[in-house]
Amino acid sequence: MPISLICQNCGKEYTRKPCFAAKSKACSKQCLGVIQRTESKGKVFAPNSPILWANGEKNPMWKGGISEPQAWKHRGDTCERCGSKRFICIHHKDENRANNDPSNLETVCKKCHQTHHAEPRRDPATGRYARLLD
Repeated sequence: MPISLICQNCGKEYTRKPCFAAKSKACSKQCLGVIQRTESKGKVFAPNSPILWANGEKNPMWKGGISEPQAWKHRGDTCERCGSKRFICIHHKDENRANNDPSNLETVCKKCHQTHHAEPRRDPATGRYARLLD
């Protein structure tokens, strides 16, 4: 038997199955999109607020540093280790994802990136991957 709920965005009454009612916030995908866009880092903004579309430090989603597309623009679209242009991604040199300082970012291909992160797990004596016990 469906449960009646009120949409948090438009105030319209809608129904959901009991198993989905606890997590349901909106009557439609459009209303849910508005709710998700306005709830940023626990801060609630008006749906048409200009702060949601602000660039850089003015945007509530700003983490400092630069984004991946900006890193590609500055560092190029080539792997800095092998020169490949395929499957390029951004690597954080200090392995701290929150540190988006341009000097901490490096463009690498998928193969070089996987090799870099796998090296600490190799057994130096055999060259095989060590089993992680954690």
